[in-house]
Amino acid sequence: MVGRSHQYGYCCAVIAVVVPAYCEREHIAEVISTLPDLIDIIVVVDDASPDDTSEVARGTLDPRLRLVRLDTNVGAGGAVKVGHQVALAAGADICVVMDGDGQMDPAYLPDLLEPVSDGRCGYAKGTRFYSRDSLRGMPPIRVVGNAVVTALMQIATGQWHLSDPLNGYTVIRADVLRSIDLDRTGNGVTFLLDLLGLLAESDVPVQDVRIPARYGAETSTIRLSAVAGQLLYTPLTVMARRFDVDSRGLNVARVASIGVGTALATFGAIRLRRHRLRSLLWLSGAAAAAATAVVLDAVGERLGQPFEPVWLPDLQASRLAHQVPGSVSEPTEESVGDD
Repeated sequence: MVGRSHQYGYCCAVIAVVVPAYCEREHIAEVISTLPDLIDIIVVVDDASPDDTSEVARGTLDPRLRLVRLDTNVGAGGAVKVGHQVALAAGADICVVMDGDGQMDPAYLPDLLEPVSDGRCGYAKGTRFYSRDSLRGMPPIRVVGNAVVTALMQIATGQWHLSDPLNGYTVIRADVLRSIDLDRTGNGVTFLLDLLGLLAESDVPVQDVRIPARYGAETSTIRLSAVAGQLLYTPLTVMARRFDVDSRGLNVARVASIGVGTALATFGAIRLRRHRLRSLLWLSGAAAAAATAVVLDAVGERLGQPFEPVWLPDLQASRLAHQVPGSVSEPTEESVGDD
């Protein structure tokens, strides 16, 4: 299959755009209709929307459209994984991901496609972190949170040139997709972080492309308070995988954190009356150590290495294999028009 892209200098590659959509009836038609002619396949994955997102998408009558309707909501990451499977099965050489809310400007598609199509990298992603103007319209809490996650992911992956790891405007080669195990990625907001971790493990070159933030009347369905913990401990999970940290190493770190926290709390409680300020510092340290132990435990669970008491080798806790749900079984797929 020869893609339309040969007319635009992309080496005859078949290019697919995966559009995860949840309750996007107001935006999905515009997203589909504004995709340029160089796109061969459009895969819209309706993530069990309670509204008529699918009907609106189908109503565009775009012959490139493949509509997938999920019976169960799997999250943005899960929807993207289903979309990639459909795109690969349809013969895509390059897969683009654009959200269904219209925040990703198709005018920047050529900029994202160029480094992937010419072989400079296997994965390209947008970044909004290159100037003050590029962040205009982005809520301040998101700017701060994204900056923190950026720093953690740079440490975790060793790729210091990357920024804005939660930017979902991405392009990836089909051979790269086939070479990594997407079942090791989360189905929710951590999908992009997990994917960057897998790419780092496989030494796949990743490149940032400058794309300014674009916000309209759409509202996010993600509550920061509900996902903050996941976004903070996922980089630690990525780092543990990268350095092949085993169960014993995690357990020793957990026990050390608990031990330090207990000692600090004890000294702080004993000397609380005489040295109130110093005791408060010790108690704060105890709280930090306890939080570290909790985070390490979450990392262990995610790696399939739950806590096992290292001082009681004969009474090890039962090991529960961590399984990230894959794509929904047998989603309904339909094509609009002829290929």
